[in-house]
Amino acid sequence: MNKFFVLITFLFLVSCNDHNEAPQANRFDGIDKGISGIIIGDPETTLKLIDKSWIDSLAPLESLILSNKSKNQFVEIIHHPGDIRYSISEFKLTQSIPYERKYSQLDEVEVFKTHLGITLGMTMDNVQNILGKGKLFPDDDGNSMLEYQVDSKDSDFLKKVNMPKYYGKYYFHHNILIEIHWGLEQV
Repeated sequence: MNKFFVLITFLFLVSCNDHNEAPQANRFDGIDKGISGIIIGDPETTLKLIDKSWIDSLAPLESLILSNKSKNQFVEIIHHPGDIRYSISEFKLTQSIPYERKYSQLDEVEVFKTHLGITLGMTMDNVQNILGKGKLFPDDDGNSMLEYQVDSKDSDFLKKVNMPKYYGKYYFHHNILIEIHWGLEQV
């Protein structure tokens, strides 16, 4: 009787398992969702790293600039008008302060690292191993840009945040990553 029960249970479990569909929640869609704990479209993650009063003091359409502990990396975080309060939509990571603007230093961040583990100083091969080939735009001076785009029809994440497109632009000088612009395209 015991063997019969085990056999019936096994057959039931096997018949309930559909081997033809891959789980959608773990599907990689090419989107790098954030940096150093801040996730695109998630205001709670923004407020864990950045003081709310500092964000509230900004003028409309003004972005925030943060530095790492060593002040040799800077990330500009951009909020789109009409989006959820404290929600970040785009990032720009570089080694210099854009336009000599004021910034806030994050002592707990040694190196800014994107959600997928990309950091400034990586080689193009390293980035392509993480993101895939992308569209390459080289110039004659040793500079190049890798570009990635994802449409909402190809991304559960974009459907969740109700945005049509994601972009990523990775700038290299002599094959070394020096700057990244990525996030949700404003419509």
